[in-house]
Amino acid sequence: MKYKLETPSKNEKKFKLPLEDRLFLTLVRLRRGTPLVDLGFVMGIGKTQASEIFFAVLRHMYLTFQKFKDRMLMTVEEQKKNVPKVFKPFKNLRMIIDGASFKLQVPSDFQQQGNTYSDYKSYNTAHFIIGINLYGGVSFVSEAYEGAISDKETVNYSKLLDLFQPGDAVMVDRGFELKSECMLRQIELIRPPSLGQRNRFTPKEVLVTKAIAKARIYVEHAIGKIKDFRLLRFTITNKMIPYIEDMVFVCACLTNFDPPHLIKKPKKKKKASKTNGQQKTTKKSSKGPSKVSSKSN
Repeated sequence: MKYKLETPSKNEKKFKLPLEDRLFLTLVRLRRGTPLVDLGFVMGIGKTQASEIFFAVLRHMYLTFQKFKDRMLMTVEEQKKNVPKVFKPFKNLRMIIDGASFKLQVPSDFQQQGNTYSDYKSYNTAHFIIGINLYGGVSFVSEAYEGAISDKETVNYSKLLDLFQPGDAVMVDRGFELKSECMLRQIELIRPPSLGQRNRFTPKEVLVTKAIAKARIYVEHAIGKIKDFRLLRFTITNKMIPYIEDMVFVCACLTNFDPPHLIKKPKKKKKASKTNGQQKTTKKSSKGPSKVSSKSN
């Protein structure tokens, strides 16, 4: 007992850096993708110690953000105030979802090679479902799934639809065939119409398709902001694959600290008609002398 109280443990000896420096190292690693060798050199530590600090702080951040996971999932009632104009046509809309894929290094195991290979991307991927609220903030991040499965299977495995209340609406892309799942839970599915065997859309369907496209672009922006973290933008090595869920969830939560995209622009105050009239008269009067002077010349 005396040894435990008075003698520092191995972990305490390893992590001599202050907490602020450890957090800084982790954020730089995520955002810039800086190699651990370079980070260790800047911090005055070795590569092994820098790696241990990164994974330890990353896990701590993941567990901390997990405590706010339920609060991130805003209800329809909580989003009824100051609804952005692009989402006003869709009543009871709670979330806009889309799939996000991250490139993986080819696994050494043959079974994993086949399971993670995406025919759509033509390389090995880890697949996530990302959801945003009406204000553009990330409200849902699924677990990581193998890239060979479809968007529909990913949604079903993640049990995302179980988090919705009857009467809520979810907006998806055309590739999400979730009609039966949503009907079972009394959820409204907002999805672009498909042609089927027809040659063209009806005028109403064209308007609906355009409205959905304008709204869905913001979930693509959210996914793009997550991929702005360079550690996720490029190929994720086999050593990093076990930590991909932690990295994606932490980076998604960090994007919520950015200024929101969807902000109502303040209305410009209209100037009084008298002042406008005065400005017009002054402009006319200013043009008069110039013409006279040109003639006189």
